[in-house]
Amino acid sequence: MKKIILFWGVSLIMLLSISASSQERNHGKDASNAFRDYMGTTVKSVDKELNTALVYIDFEFQEGKTLEALANLGYTVTVAFDWNDFNNKLDNNDYGLVVFFNQGQALGASLTAVTNYINNGGSAVFTDWTRNASFASLFQIQFTDNNNETVMHLDPRIEGNVSNPMTLTNTGWTQIFSTGLAPTGDGEILATFDISGDAAIVRANEGRTIVLGYLSDVPPVETGSSFLKIFLSPSRNLILSLLRNPIPILSLSPCHFPTWL
Repeated sequence: MKKIILFWGVSLIMLLSISASSQERNHGKDASNAFRDYMGTTVKSVDKELNTALVYIDFEFQEGKTLEALANLGYTVTVAFDWNDFNNKLDNNDYGLVVFFNQGQALGASLTAVTNYINNGGSAVFTDWTRNASFASLFQIQFTDNNNETVMHLDPRIEGNVSNPMTLTNTGWTQIFSTGLAPTGDGEILATFDISGDAAIVRANEGRTIVLGYLSDVPPVETGSSFLKIFLSPSRNLILSLLRNPIPILSLSPCHFPTWL
């Protein structure tokens, strides 16, 4: 009898473990990660280096062009190998910009390290399919749990030469590819979702942080940077001001360097 109870107990634990692990994943078990080859690399600025950035994206179904966009903006980009590497690099270096997109599994960024970075004047861009409440508070937003909307309206100040409204397409995500936001504190809405009216992009912390309510590979590829289309920097010659100043927003086109809005 004890053996039977033990068997069913172990079986139940295994089933619960499998269920929990599957819920911690936003993609199929055998899905191919389009960002994998960039992990642990350095991407040089296409021109004179004007600043440095730390980037980690845990998973993409198709290339979101984040690194290409940053290189075109004058950043030399350090790409973390995993979340531990991201946290160690953030703790031990002074980057002009930090970009971290948690899209595939559990969020592994250190809340302490990111908080210290932002409180010391750092600039950051963030998205999180798990909708972590502690990071939401740091970035001065709340997640509304209105998920997977596909049409996003951009504030005219940031639309530039991209489609507005913008259609988002699920590239293969099994649970969430977009999620509504609500600003808190000094949070400023830069885009809204069509059906719920929730914020889709929020800028906060005196203009130094941005939260995206969608994953990096779901905007349309043909607009030039499927990562965002709406990026950060006052101009090519003033990117150094991002280090300790509020982040303006700009658009990326396929063939042209970003311009002021």
